[in-house]
Amino acid sequence: MIGQLRRTGIDVEDRAGRAVALPGGTDGVIEVVSAARESGWIVAPWAVGAPSRGASESDGAPASAAGVASPGASTDDYDTGSARPSDRRAPSGTIALSLERLDSIGEVVPADLMAVVGAGVTCAALNERVAADGLYWPGADVSRGEALACDVLARASGNWTRAGNLLRRYVLALEVVLADGRLLKTGARTVKWVTGHDLRQLFIGSRATLGVITGATLRLESLANRDVVNERYARELAGLDELGDEPLQAMRGLGFSATGTAPRGAPATTTGHLGAAGDVETERVAGAPVLSSLDILKILKAEFDPTGVFPSAESAFGEGD
Repeated sequence: MIGQLRRTGIDVEDRAGRAVALPGGTDGVIEVVSAARESGWIVAPWAVGAPSRGASESDGAPASAAGVASPGASTDDYDTGSARPSDRRAPSGTIALSLERLDSIGEVVPADLMAVVGAGVTCAALNERVAADGLYWPGADVSRGEALACDVLARASGNWTRAGNLLRRYVLALEVVLADGRLLKTGARTVKWVTGHDLRQLFIGSRATLGVITGATLRLESLANRDVVNERYARELAGLDELGDEPLQAMRGLGFSATGTAPRGAPATTTGHLGAAGDVETERVAGAPVLSSLDILKILKAEFDPTGVFPSAESAFGEGD
């Protein structure tokens, strides 16, 4: 697998005992995903910098939640590895995928308050570039400067947090490599568009379980209005900031797990669900349990990634308390 990637011109480095592929563009990402699918390997994200503030504590570790090759694995060709397997795939090995070289800012359109960026552009580099036009990306205000913009999107917290809610408002379009090697482009270059389901929201915050975000069209704001924008969202999203971790802590206090497991002794008519995005449901409808967001993610993953090329929902978000 690793030798195959190197023969196609894709660099593979050993970082902290993990094999990390560094494609130079979207075509290279497709090559990595396709090679992994054919070889029975898993493609897991390698996080550069840090994700958005307000995300879970485990987000800071490079790809640790996604099951990359364990320390001690070399970048030489090997047939078996100590990678954490997905729930549907033989654990031949895991290749970590870094998007840091997809660092081009392809287009900035000040009149349309828009920028087209590669997945490897850092938040700091993006804001430095657009500042020349008197603009900024509000998503960088809830992220760390060294974080890659598209990694921030892939690992965004849920809508019930200020950071996750704000990030979703400033993404116009996404470019995503799917498990079968196809390239999906979803969204548009305008704020208002109607072309069916808004697939952007499936991939934002999905932690590379459904596909790899390789590029984005981002909505910008005027630097002159930065204080006004911040005040507006501080006011509109104040309730989310006040909630903080209360929904999670409250459910755990009642004995519910983060994956929708009801506490022991709960009545048959009640079930508890706390999904990856923080959705809380405690009711049954017509006798059927209400699905958590993690349950929904598993269903979507079965459609988008039936062979398990990307990390499982369990390894990306964790199960249990």
